[in-house]
Amino acid sequence: MISFSFVFREDPFSVVKPRGGVISNIELIKSLSEFGDIFIFIPGREFSFYKSERQGVSINFVEFVTLPFPFFVRKGNKQLNAFMRRHLASYEKLIFFGSKGSIPHACQFYKHISSDNKKLTIITRDYNELPLKGRLYGKGGVRDLIRDAFFYLIWRRAYRIADNVIVNSSFLAQEIAKVYRINRFFVFHPKIKSVATFERDRLLDAAHLKAGFISGPKYKGLSLVLQLSVLFPEIEFHVFNADKNTTKVNNKNVVLHGYESHDNIFQLIDVLLAPSYWYEPYGRVAAESILHGVPVLHSNRGGLSEASGSSFFSVESMRIETWAKKLTDFIENISDYNNELETCKYRLIIQNADNKFRDDLRSFIKVNFDNRQLS
Repeated sequence: MISFSFVFREDPFSVVKPRGGVISNIELIKSLSEFGDIFIFIPGREFSFYKSERQGVSINFVEFVTLPFPFFVRKGNKQLNAFMRRHLASYEKLIFFGSKGSIPHACQFYKHISSDNKKLTIITRDYNELPLKGRLYGKGGVRDLIRDAFFYLIWRRAYRIADNVIVNSSFLAQEIAKVYRINRFFVFHPKIKSVATFERDRLLDAAHLKAGFISGPKYKGLSLVLQLSVLFPEIEFHVFNADKNTTKVNNKNVVLHGYESHDNIFQLIDVLLAPSYWYEPYGRVAAESILHGVPVLHSNRGGLSEASGSSFFSVESMRIETWAKKLTDFIENISDYNNELETCKYRLIIQNADNKFRDDLRSFIKVNFDNRQLS
């Protein structure tokens, strides 16, 4: 029997508004439950162990007590030690998972268990988890630099003892390999919900083009989109998730929206703009745009080309002249972009198929325990 132990800072099933990483963790837990027992370790005020069903999955929850400094489990936690020896050590095979701030905890639990068939897996889906590399330091630059140097020392040791690293893109795997000099990766692209029933009401019309942009932090590229709106007054630019700073925009061809579902966004626009200055590990929104049948023009950074499925949609430079040239090319050659869109859409549909995700997990388990026969 296999046990899969996840160490988190909080219960992922209790997050009010789960985002990409949390959603991916939940999907991973639900899928792995078909192959073995699930344990979730989370910090608590006192040790406790209980079973609960979440989204149809039976889960063993373990709350453990940490020091005031939250990265380390309190020494002398006899109940936790007894639980580890009595419950986890009884399993034939064990895999521990840690991500972000829970990685040190996962390392401690992993070392605590006496077993020849234990494995440690680190889950990394964020470029922020590569301290000192490619960071966009803001006002708290010195403070952030010190913090990153500290995390680098902790994570370097963790990555070097880990048996596997799960990442959400080949790009991120390459970057981690450069920083930590390891090469034990499994790439699980984010699983995006099916949009097979989605049908666009709009017909693409170059004469009445509507470009969309999903706003967020400054590095998402709002300033570049606003510059494009000045250069292309004939195009309607729709900015979604507009905040108080965005509302100051006076360009007549810029339409501001609050939060909208992705189905609504992709029903309204003809092309998505993603001029991110940040090195997106995967660029989920680019993949969602393609799956909804909407071309996306994105910066040539991070895993955005991997997410869209083609460098055909990428813009080589962040200069406004380069973006203006790319948008002009899109207007003049819409049919070429639509043809590439269909090719990429088909590829992404296969990538997001349920059976492929299951097969990838099966391979992951077999690589760790090659004598395990899985049905």
